[in-house]
Amino acid sequence: MAAYGQGASLTKSLDASSEKIQLKHVEAIYLHDEADGDRISWYDSKQNIVYTIIVNVKSLMAKKDLKAMAESMIID
Repeated sequence: MAAYGQGASLTKSLDASSEKIQLKHVEAIYLHDEADGDRISWYDSKQNIVYTIIVNVKSLMAKKDLKAMAESMIID
């Protein structure tokens, strides 16, 4: 489990991999799990909101496409 933002957390299974990624000016966590799918989470300090996008259908969306979707939600 990784703490993020204002007490939000992500649970990571033993088989999953995670990494910090950059979405525009925001740091995010990308989590890849063969069984549960991919997700990107980030904290918006201005709005005090944690966002998470989950793709739970295997091979539905590439990492770069998921990252682009997340970046499109960030307002500069």
